[in-house]
Amino acid sequence: AQMGANLRLFEGLSIHLGGGYKVVADALFSVAADTLGFVYSGVANHNARILYAEGDVRYLYKEILQLSADARYNHWMVKGQQAVLSRTPQLDVNLLARIRIIKGLYLNSDCRYVTFTEVEDTPRELSIINWSLGAHYAMDRQWSFFLDGHNLLNRRYQHYAGYPSQGFNVMAGAVFKF
Repeated sequence: AQMGANLRLFEGLSIHLGGGYKVVADALFSVAADTLGFVYSGVANHNARILYAEGDVRYLYKEILQLSADARYNHWMVKGQQAVLSRTPQLDVNLLARIRIIKGLYLNSDCRYVTFTEVEDTPRELSIINWSLGAHYAMDRQWSFFLDGHNLLNRRYQHYAGYPSQGFNVMAGAVFKF
């Protein structure tokens, strides 16, 4: 079951609010498995029910400014084996801002915040906070260039068990479209 509403208050601004209830048979869950001192990402399946609420707000002013925020809250329910929920996202929030400086040059910033479901008798997973900044320049229809800084807060987290995130890093490159 799902319910929602989409609103457009004026040109460029849209809002979506919704929520629902899902029953999932044999849902796949990412679990941390420890074998001989090595932690890796395992998979478990279990029947689950999810009660969720979501919303997003988007604003676009011509081709100059784009702002967006979206969030989703999940309340997971399983019978028995509560440990499978330890890596399930409870709150997932994304913020994005993009602005055109001159024709073809855009600066952007995005931030993602994720908390995981708290399970009794299981250590709580660290929240994810990943903030990025970037500059993108489209020279023409075929060539574009970018410079992006990721994980600016240099946070240590694992989105998947056994796969730690890369710390602060910078990527630069060129894209050629055929």
